[in-house]
Amino acid sequence: MFENLLLLLHAVVSVFLIILVLLQRSEGGMGSMGGGGSSSMMSESGAADGMTKATAILATIFMISSILLAVQSSGRSHKVSVTDVVKVEDTPPVTKEASTTPIVPDVPAN
Repeated sequence: MFENLLLLLHAVVSVFLIILVLLQRSEGGMGSMGGGGSSSMMSESGAADGMTKATAILATIFMISSILLAVQSSGRSHKVSVTDVVKVEDTPPVTKEASTTPIVPDVPAN
């Protein structure tokens, strides 16, 4: 139950984090290298912007939920491999039979 809620939280936070990052205005840095805006590196509202704070909060929640999911999945007692689950049918070995048909057909010479 807790794992399902944590997965749901992780998915929702990821979607909102992607949306927030895409909505933010480029303010220099790596964004200006690809022809981005030429605004100043640190604008007056750049560091204190609400979207920047929301992005930092969502990124923190994302990292914490990632760590919790990793810890929870590593604590499982039953380790099952995919090869243990998939059943492979016994098939007879493939044998190479001698072919009686010629590889190159005879062509009459004219």
